[in-house]
Amino acid sequence: GLLIKSLWRLQNVETGLQPDNVLTFNVGLPESKYPTDKQARFFNDLKTRLEASPGVQSASTIVPLPLSGDRFSISFQIQGREVARKDEPSADIFMVGIGYFRTMGIPLVKGRDFEQRDQHGSPEVVIVSEEFARQYFPGEDPLGKHMRPGISTIEGYQSPFREIVGVVGNIRNRTLSTPPQAAYYVPQTQVPFSQMTVVLKTTNDPRSVISAATKEVAAMDPDLPVFGIKTMREYLSSSVATPRFSTTLLSIFAGVAL
Repeated sequence: GLLIKSLWRLQNVETGLQPDNVLTFNVGLPESKYPTDKQARFFNDLKTRLEASPGVQSASTIVPLPLSGDRFSISFQIQGREVARKDEPSADIFMVGIGYFRTMGIPLVKGRDFEQRDQHGSPEVVIVSEEFARQYFPGEDPLGKHMRPGISTIEGYQSPFREIVGVVGNIRNRTLSTPPQAAYYVPQTQVPFSQMTVVLKTTNDPRSVISAATKEVAAMDPDLPVFGIKTMREYLSSSVATPRFSTTLLSIFAGVAL
C-alpha cells in the first residue's frame, strides 16, 4: 500500500513545466560543416521553419533536456564574491533557444526572456531559476547582478560576466523524485552547441507533427539525422519506470501470498 501510494505521488508530482503536447527530438551538426558561428544560425532558422508548420504552436531548443537523464553541472562566480576555483559553487546549466520557456510552459517570474537582441557580440546575459535566486541572492533582487559561468565554447577563452536579466520558475530538472535544483540558463545564440534537442509545442497529438518536422530538417540539410524522437510524457513515464516495476512486482507477490 505504501509503495502504491508513493508511486501515485511520484506520478503526480509538480514538475514545473507543462509536458502535454510537447514533442522532442535531437539534431546533431557536424562541426566540420557547421563551425561555431553557423550553429546558432541553423537552429534559429529551423525554429522559424518549424513554427510555420501546421499544428505547431511554438518551437525552441535546449541542451540538456530536463528529465532526460543528461545533466550539466557547471561552476560559476558571482561578481564581487570571487573565490578560488576549487571553492566555486556549481549549479545545473542549460543552453536554450529563444522561446524555450514559453514552449515548455515554464513561468517567467520577473525580468525578461531571451530575445533576438541577445546574439553573439551583444551584452552577455543569463536567466536564473527561483531556487538559484533563493540560494545565492537571499533577500536581494538578482536582476542586474552579474555572474560568470565556468563554460566556454572557445578553448582557452574565459567566459565573461553575464547580467542576470530574468528569473523563471523552478523545474524538476533531474528526476521526479529529486527536488528542484538551482539552475541557470544561457542563450544558445551566445553559447552555441552542435547538438541540440528541439522542443515543439503542438495543438494536438505531438506525434502527428513528426513527419513534417523531420521534413523541415531534411529541407535544410538532407544529411542531418533526426534521432531520439520522444514526447515529454514519454520522458515522464520513463523516469518512474523503476519504481513502477518494483511496485508491480511486489503487488503480484502480495496477491499470490494473499
